[in-house]
Amino acid sequence: MNDQHHKDHKADVLLRVDSQSISVISIDLAVAMAASVETRLHGLFIENQDLLRAASLPFTREISFTTAEEKPIDYDQMQLSLRTMAAQFRQSLEKAARASQISCSFDYVSGQARDAMLALRSDNTYTIVGQRSASRVQTAVGYASVRRVLLIENHSPHLMHALDVVLKCFSQHRIEVTAVVADDSAQLDLQDKVKSFVELKSHQLADLLTTRGTVFDCAILSSHEDIEIQRLILKQLYCPVILVS
Repeated sequence: MNDQHHKDHKADVLLRVDSQSISVISIDLAVAMAASVETRLHGLFIENQDLLRAASLPFTREISFTTAEEKPIDYDQMQLSLRTMAAQFRQSLEKAARASQISCSFDYVSGQARDAMLALRSDNTYTIVGQRSASRVQTAVGYASVRRVLLIENHSPHLMHALDVVLKCFSQHRIEVTAVVADDSAQLDLQDKVKSFVELKSHQLADLLTTRGTVFDCAILSSHEDIEIQRLILKQLYCPVILVS
């Protein structure tokens, strides 16, 4: 184990989710990250106030996926549903943590999910932000076996370690990395880590996210990245986002 991680008391790993962003891959990434630096894992479930407000409106209805039947839903029912999801998330997280022999803790907070993801800043070295997943149409044979990673380079000392963990988690698949570097930066050498990668400059990021935001399976960037870039990434991507200190 790297001595720097061992000595850094802030090396805890945080996983943030809400009811729409719980996924197996987010849990797997968070557990793998914590195990890689031998630190504890903290799960944070954000109770989405937008859903609760919507449930309070008199015309709000819940439609069953199986029967298409409508039924009224109110604030209390929605809150109970969210807390049930939070309990299930906690159980899944704790089970995965035990399997990897790492300690785990849990919190439940209320807020607007996307703003809370950015507002609840912490000293954690690695923060995995759960995102809702996109259903990708398989347009070619083998498409499902490809895992695409977006890496935004800014010389963070923990960025490459996060990439190594992601590559290990996706090791059963073909991996493609898209690296975004500053316009005045030298070329990033990833040949020793991944066979397939492309490099873009930072001024190309917005267009990339607009046109290809749904194809990525994970994104890695610095938690000190410009706040507007973080907001853009959370808005456009449908995959877990790893913020590193």
